Amino acid sequence: MISAAVRARAATTLAAWAAAFGIVLVLLTLFGDALAALAMPARALLISGVLVVVMVNLVMPRVSAAVDRWCASTGEDR
Repeated sequence: MISAAVRARAATTLAAWAAAFGIVLVLLTLFGDALAALAMPARALLISGVLVVVMVNLVMPRVSAAVDRWCASTGEDR
């Protein structure tokens, strides 16, 4: 059987990936034409910078809290 820690880590990883994908998709949809004028390294720098700031400050605290609640509801420790 898979341990609670492994399930929690998998849930966190999948949620973080889904959030990062969504953020990049929104950025490219909203600003893709404007970013096209920039060189590839500048685009990558800008998108990755926004992605990191949003993930660290907005997304991951909520994902962590949600995974903690999920683990608590199943009666398992993270």
